[in-house]
Parts: sequence; C-alpha cells; structure tokens
Amino acid sequence: GPKRERNFERNMFIVILMETVMARFSLAPTRNDETAMPESACDAVSVAFVRAGHHEVTYRAVKAIWLDKKHRNICRKINVVMTKAVARKASLNALAAL
Repeated sequence: GPKRERNFERNMFIVILMETVMARFSLAPTRNDETAMPESACDAVSVAFVRAGHHEVTYRAVKAIWLDKKHRNICRKINVVMTKAVARKASLNALAAL
C-alpha cells in the first residue's frame, strides 16, 4: 500500500542493517515475543532508531519488516546491484587515475 511505498527506503535500510547486525554480533533476527530479555537483531535495530529519534520504529515494526520475505528479497537484490555499481565505479575511477 501507499505507506509501504512511502517507507521503502527506510525499510530497505532496516533489512540491510538487520543483516549486518546479525552477522557482526551473531544475533538471531527475532526473539520469542514473551521473552523479557531483548537480545535479537530486531531489538538492536529498533533501539538504534529510537535513540536517533525515530520512536515509530519499534521492535514490532522491525520484526514485521524482517518477516516480509518478498520485501526482504527485493531489498537484497537492490543491494547487490548497488554494491556492484559502486565497485564498478571505483574500478573506473582507479583506471581513470592512471
């Protein structure tokens, strides 16, 4: 819907940040919602957003974004394309500097 489209870039950033946090800190993506200890990547990402003043990005919101496999796959594909484009530009810049 319109809200999802409006937040596409933010949600893409959340997906990429989730993958980074999981890899770097060996955290599970989510936790049992009944657990009192916030020890998942969703918890870490939501805390970071709240500390940055984005109180609407709660654990529940991050979890919903992460569990949307279709959106997550689109974000991954875009990230791969962007990473390749940046690498290609860096290579072209290095060649141009010769």
